[in-house]
This record gives sequence, C-alpha cells and structure tokens, in this order.
Amino acid sequence: TYTIDASQALETVRVLKPKNLAPMHYQMGLGNLPISTVDPFLAGIGAEGYAVRQLKQAELVWEDKDQAVCFVFRFGP
Repeated sequence: TYTIDASQALETVRVLKPKNLAPMHYQMGLGNLPISTVDPFLAGIGAEGYAVRQLKQAELVWEDKDQAVCFVFRFGP
C-alpha cells in the first residue's frame, strides 16, 4: 500500500489538527488506480468541523481565513 484510506486520513486529521488541508492520492476517474475516491473522506471531514471547498481551477481563493477548510481539487470529468 502506498497511501492511506479515508479512515486513516481522518484519524491523522484528528491527531494533527491542521487549520486547513487538501486531501491527496484519491481516484478522480482518470485511470484505474486501486484507491478510493475522495468521497468517503469528505463524508467524515465535516463532522471534524471543516468546511469543504471544491476547486475546479488551479487558483486557490477563500475569504474567511478563520474557518477551518478542506480544499478538494476536482479536475477531470
């Protein structure tokens, strides 16, 4: 295994308590990697107090820097 799954990622967030985060290494429908989509992680991250911002472009913009945010990059179909 070269990456962690959603439950392991959520546990890492609980331990590290980052202000903002961006999940990595998830299936985006552009291949057949044997990893999950980001959806199981997103299903749990809201309960940890993070707002989810889905980005469809390379520019990162957010106004409320006091809100903990999970930035999700959605490139592809």
